Amino acid sequence: MFAIAVIFLLKYIFSAMSYFCLMRKRNMRFKHLAFVPILNTTYVLGNIADSINKNYFIKSYFRFFLLISYLTALVAGGLALFVISKNIPNFEQFLLESLANESRGFEVLNSTINLNSLQVNLLIFLLILTFAIASTFNLVLGFWCFYIIYREYNKAKSSSYTLMTIIGGGFLNIKFLPPLIVFTIRHNTPIFEFLNKAKTSNLNKTS
Repeated sequence: MFAIAVIFLLKYIFSAMSYFCLMRKRNMRFKHLAFVPILNTTYVLGNIADSINKNYFIKSYFRFFLLISYLTALVAGGLALFVISKNIPNFEQFLLESLANESRGFEVLNSTINLNSLQVNLLIFLLILTFAIASTFNLVLGFWCFYIIYREYNKAKSSSYTLMTIIGGGFLNIKFLPPLIVFTIRHNTPIFEFLNKAKTSNLNKTS
């Protein structure tokens, strides 16, 4: 347990430093929010993507959508667990058995569940559905924000970086991988600066 806590803490610090350094390079405001839990993987990530889009005159509000979808999933999931726990006599045993053996946990669930009310069933279904939609939306939008960052700072490898983020950060639960990529490309020159230099060079030639 202690080792897991240490790994989680190191991942959090590294992630915060990655976003903080990139925001500082971009001269962005509120960069210290990178060290605030939840905000660093929602508002801050979306804010960096919004900042990049702004350079190309694209208005986006990914920072708000990421934060709202995360909080919606958190609240819906918490309420669903609360309602279910009130309708399952041995809910604590179900959780313990599920952690030890998933199939055994559902055996306990099937033998003790007591959801006779249609309203309760409908409420649980809606809460779980809300949780699933909000979580999926948050995950997909997060991947898109990472792609925007990768494309701006290393366009040639943006697709492979995004694939690594989806597989490693999403399916394999290697949470430090996306911040690691951000950290390694933070010193690259953004494409926007290249375009500005090319535009200025063309103007000088024509004049």
